[in-house]
Amino acid sequence: LVYSAKGAYENALVEYCKALEIRLKVLGRDHPNTAESYNNIGSVYFQKGDYENALVEYRNCLEIQLKALGPDHPSTAASYNNFGSVIGPDHPSTATSYNNIGVVYDEKGDYENALIEHRKALEIRLKALGPDHLNTAESYNNIGMVYYEQGDYENALVEHRKALEIRLNLLGPDHPSTAECYNNIGVVYDEKGDYENALIEHRKALEIRLKVLGHDHSNTAESYNNIGSVYFQKGDYENALVEYRNCLEIQLKALGRDHPNTAESYNNIGSVYDEKGDYENALVEHRKALEIQLQVIGPDHPSTAISYNNIGMVYYDQGDYENAFVEHRKALEIRLKMLGPDHPSTAESYKNIVGVYYAKGDYKNAFVEYCKAL
Repeated sequence: LVYSAKGAYENALVEYCKALEIRLKVLGRDHPNTAESYNNIGSVYFQKGDYENALVEYRNCLEIQLKALGPDHPSTAASYNNFGSVIGPDHPSTATSYNNIGVVYDEKGDYENALIEHRKALEIRLKALGPDHLNTAESYNNIGMVYYEQGDYENALVEHRKALEIRLNLLGPDHPSTAECYNNIGVVYDEKGDYENALIEHRKALEIRLKVLGHDHSNTAESYNNIGSVYFQKGDYENALVEYRNCLEIQLKALGRDHPNTAESYNNIGSVYDEKGDYENALVEHRKALEIQLQVIGPDHPSTAISYNNIGMVYYDQGDYENAFVEHRKALEIRLKMLGPDHPSTAESYKNIVGVYYAKGDYKNAFVEYCKAL
């Protein structure tokens, strides 16, 4: 857990695999603790952006839980005396596995399957835990996130508000999970172009986080980042830069330089400089991000692709189409490998390459790449 939180994913995998080996040997494959190990390994793969392996491990976990907790294995009830009865496929732990698989599908861009899995989790949680449980709120939140990724902002708001209502009732207004709901609602408003409401929600989240978590917490940094994003979308680059720098300052303290979130802040600052026409500083910031990502999450992570994409955009804006082409190709190669040909980010890379070809007057290749993006 410590290695995973630090972003040291290879070390985390080593330790989790050791735990799995022991549990397989001592407890056997069909034990809930073995399922936990598969779940933890899946979580690391997910953080690395290796969604195919994450899906494999989460399915291993789910298969064991359905066996160990389901009606076909009543003798396993003894292992769950604390629950007081035989628990089958409607067990909250099974819902957790459906939830995890849904998160992976969401990150892969397979939103239909993500909704299916999250709704399975929600159905179990409503039945087993009731409508006013924090795990039920988590499902509403995750369904809202999928709708957001699909661009269905109205349904996203509905689901996030359901999560917010539960958390306000159970946790009160001054809780980090309540702040998360305000944050998510703010993100949806931002994408809708409703920047005033976005700022209102993000400031609610920031106020709670400053009060409960303090200035130097990574969640507080997230709020500064999201407020910066709204200003960026509004074209208010000076305020965007202030907020992104607030975020970066906290991340350097709380997470250190060599963390994926710190890299994201360098990327965001680079994008502001790009929009301001300060291409030299934009390249400096994006290269800082890339250096961290190559070191911490590796060359084949979707976030690494974002840095190559951003560097390509700066070169394009400078009129350096040869270097722009090189960087966008790097981004495309990663996205094809990790996300597949049908992911929106992959389409973005094709479109950026189209733009380069078009700017160079190579309309034939521009058309070829355009067709791939469709």
